[in-house]
Amino acid sequence: MFDGNAAVTGILQGREVFLSFITEIELLSSKRNSAELLSRKRALLQDCTIIDVNARIKELVIDLRKRHGLKLPDCIIAATAIHLDLALVTSDNHFARLKDEVALYMI
Repeated sequence: MFDGNAAVTGILQGREVFLSFITEIELLSSKRNSAELLSRKRALLQDCTIIDVNARIKELVIDLRKRHGLKLPDCIIAATAIHLDLALVTSDNHFARLKDEVALYMI
C-alpha cells in the first residue's frame, strides 16, 4: 500500500484490519521510512487492531515452523491469521506453502 499498490488500498478500505505485532514492527522499523512515511504508517496503525502474541499463537507458530520451515516472523503472522480465523492478505509468495493452513489472499 505504501508503495502505491492501489489494489491493497481497495482491499483494506472500509474494513476492520487486524495486524500481527510483527507486521507493526516491520512497518515502523524499515530503513526506507522518511519522517512523512513513518507518520502515514503510524496513522494507518491507529486504525488497525494490533494482535500481540498469546499461548495459542505460540503453539501454532511452533507447529508451522516445524512443518513448513518459514522464517519466525512469517510464522507469527500466519499463526495470528489462523488463530483469528481470518484471511492472510499478502504479496509474499512464500506464504503459498501455507495454502492448506490459512485462507490466503494474494495481491
